[in-house]
Amino acid sequence: MKLWLAIGLSLLFAHGVKAEGPVRSTKNVGLGLSGGLPQLISLEMSLLTLSPLTFGLTYGSAPINGIINRQLNLKPIPIDVGGGLGSFEIVPNASFSLTSFSGYVRYYFGNEWFFAQLGYGALTFKASVSAGLRNKDTGASVGGIVSGSATLVQPMVYPAIGGEVLFPFGLYMNLGLGAGYLLKLKKSISIGGTAVSYASLLPETSAALNEAKAKLETEFNQKVDEIRELVNWSPVAFISLGLAF
Repeated sequence: MKLWLAIGLSLLFAHGVKAEGPVRSTKNVGLGLSGGLPQLISLEMSLLTLSPLTFGLTYGSAPINGIINRQLNLKPIPIDVGGGLGSFEIVPNASFSLTSFSGYVRYYFGNEWFFAQLGYGALTFKASVSAGLRNKDTGASVGGIVSGSATLVQPMVYPAIGGEVLFPFGLYMNLGLGAGYLLKLKKSISIGGTAVSYASLLPETSAALNEAKAKLETEFNQKVDEIRELVNWSPVAFISLGLAF
């Protein structure tokens, strides 16, 4: 990202004031790709007809699932079910996603290559874990014995400044820097699965299960809040490439 910003800023100051005229007054829509924070890797659409204002939306994601799973390296967990039924193991599986949504209004100054921007962005992190039961002797398995999921949504508002390089045929590149103020974090956690469903039907296990759920949720919320209280601001940096129509 630093390399792209450096290259973009060099192009901006070398060619920005030589841009090929007021693109925003002759084009209607911009479509492109953007990368950075809070956009992640996004598709971007912008409305250009209200010059000197531009309104835009982005939706994107980051490929974190493989990275986190390689770090976790979840392995089967042997269990003893007794009764001579054979050797069994719990087989865990986890998936993770990080997505973003953002919207902005951008004001271009007289030369139409320098702009100020006010934006809103939200990053959504989701994690889900499930576990199946597998007979090590026969290979037979039953999925969904236990499952759980957690969702974190971090919204922010941010001001930014930036510039634009204009190329022939309506091609453009934007770069921006700013700072985002983190709004209240939204979080949720759930636990389920067939084992949990059956256990909740038994009086002797229902109370213990509900207590365990409540304890897990409380600990999850406390840990997230502790981390969140340490950080109120986030850097904002982005680069986008697109075509104006």
